[in-house]
Amino acid sequence: REGSPGMELFRGFCIELIANGDDDQNLSPNNEAESNSLSCIEQSNREEKLMLKMKFLPYMVRTFICRNGLPVLQNSGGVAFEKYAMGQLTRWEVSDVSMTKWISFFKGWSHYCTSLLPECLPPLTSNTYLQHYKEFDNMYANDHFNIPSAHECLCRGLLVIVGVSRDD
Repeated sequence: REGSPGMELFRGFCIELIANGDDDQNLSPNNEAESNSLSCIEQSNREEKLMLKMKFLPYMVRTFICRNGLPVLQNSGGVAFEKYAMGQLTRWEVSDVSMTKWISFFKGWSHYCTSLLPECLPPLTSNTYLQHYKEFDNMYANDHFNIPSAHECLCRGLLVIVGVSRDD
């Protein structure tokens, strides 16, 4: 769409230029054309797959994890939801580095959904999740859900060990 932010999608073709000094001179024109054509198609497929991942990952996260994962979150809790989310990202072949970045987002969504929700919004369901998602996204962008990772987790509390006393 014109005027909307985001990634533009270009379609086209690729051309591989071979300089005179390259080792590929011994290829016949027919073999060379077929070889170049195949390498262009392979590279194009890799680039298209990457572009689709980059362009549609936020949509997929919002729809297939945040919306479709609501029953998991509401019935089984945050840990089960995070496991569900990581399973989806694994199925989509998202890199480990990206998964690590997304986990804080999912923990935040889990916390938002299980906390007291804004009164100005309807109850959270798969039909109304989008309104809540937008509210959460704004809050997340403003660090309202800065949940420490497992490496940063600091625990506070009192540890009491109670045992049977033996009086001899």
